Amino acid sequence: MSEQTVFPALLATLLLGWAALADLERRRIPRPAGYGLLLLGAGTLALDRCWLGLACFLLTLWCTRGGAWWRLLVVGLAVSLPAAGGRLLPLWTGLLAVGEAFRRGWLGGGDAQLAFGLVALAPGRWVVLVLAAVTVLAGVLVMVARGGGLAGGWTRMLAVSRMLGQPPDGEAVRSPYAVVVLAAGVLALWVLPGLAVW
Repeated sequence: MSEQTVFPALLATLLLGWAALADLERRRIPRPAGYGLLLLGAGTLALDRCWLGLACFLLTLWCTRGGAWWRLLVVGLAVSLPAAGGRLLPLWTGLLAVGEAFRRGWLGGGDAQLAFGLVALAPGRWVVLVLAAVTVLAGVLVMVARGGGLAGGWTRMLAVSRMLGQPPDGEAVRSPYAVVVLAAGVLALWVLPGLAVW
């Protein structure tokens, strides 16, 4: 890891750690942590001179409220990716996945800010796969723990999958998502780039 990438990764890890502790204690993510990670992600894209990526980042943030703008963003993705040679595919995929989760109410505002910032920061920007894997693993562990074992956890997972996206979701698993984003961030910013060196 170069000196140029260590500082943003360290600052992002500190912000994610602060957000995770606050989320564990109060179930609220401090605004400076969420906005700080968004600014760090945008700044990293700008320093990398990834102007189209920065435009995608800002446009996705603006469009997360849904409606016609969200559909326009998806059309823009389909048109711009071939022109970019697929280089932006991981970033676009990550931003769209987080944006859609926020738009559907699966993520709160602070959670989405942390995830958006992490997607923009992570090397290779395939962090959305790491984030999804850690989210699924954490969700399964929470359901098994709350369900009283594997059988109870399996029953709870089936109930949650049937109710997914239907308000009010009485079977929703509520957990401090900032902890999940912190785990994904440590993997994406430190562990996976470290393994690539080997």
